[in-house]
Amino acid sequence: MDSSKVQEFFNRVAPKWDQAEACPIERKRALLAGLGIRPGHRVLDVACGTGVMTALIHELSQAPVLGVDISPKMIEIAREKYADCAWATFVQADFVGMPLEQTFDYVLVYNAYPHFDDPAALAAQMARVLRPEGRFAILHSLSRAQLDAHHAHCMDVSRTLKPPKEEAKSFEREFVILDASEGDDYYLIEGVKRG
Repeated sequence: MDSSKVQEFFNRVAPKWDQAEACPIERKRALLAGLGIRPGHRVLDVACGTGVMTALIHELSQAPVLGVDISPKMIEIAREKYADCAWATFVQADFVGMPLEQTFDYVLVYNAYPHFDDPAALAAQMARVLRPEGRFAILHSLSRAQLDAHHAHCMDVSRTLKPPKEEAKSFEREFVILDASEGDDYYLIEGVKRG
């Protein structure tokens, strides 16, 4: 998938992104609560968009959160929303190729995984920026069928997901998979970095 097309698409939808956000905040809190983000954890919010999860991550971690997104417009909106939050930093970059020097306890990819066309490259980059025994989660607040329907209009910047256990195979070189499951209203792959 062409990263410039992905960037163009998300630049175009950025102004209405927050208004289109359908998942209630309490549902997001419940999804995050099961992930093991703890006070003091440094969390990297990959494909953060306008920062829809950033404040909720901070509620759990009580630590600085770094958001990264390929779209300059998404990052611009996130920076405006969090202008008064010294704990929130946002960087515009393609995460997979980003020369990030910081390390993190947790990497979260929320509602964005179908836009990464090379899961093995994503896994390698996450492992590179995670501390020993750091964890990652690929999390969606939609089922796989709902994701497919949602992305039907933008398949040039998205891909159809396989069942989580199949997708998780791309992460097994760098991570021990803790959970690879799905339901009527979620999709999850979670792992811990191999020692």
